[in-house]
Amino acid sequence: ICKEPSLAVLSLDTKRMLKDLLRNSFLSVGIVSGRSLKEIRKMVGIRDLLYAGNHGYEIKFKKRVWIHPDLEGSASGLKKIVP
Repeated sequence: ICKEPSLAVLSLDTKRMLKDLLRNSFLSVGIVSGRSLKEIRKMVGIRDLLYAGNHGYEIKFKKRVWIHPDLEGSASGLKKIVP
């Protein structure tokens, strides 16, 4: 967590740790962010990781994407929920 979003970066050590955790078949590994799903996936870039963007209102796991019904097709809906 940083005062400025532009200062938040994923360290190489953390990225390596997430990849190591993904190798364990008994675990589901994910990352939750206030950023959009598209932005966090681009920023992290780890395949097979569960991604939850916009504080969980957008979720991608494997080949499935779920978007909270209040957000579907509505940028204004997102602004109401996540200021």
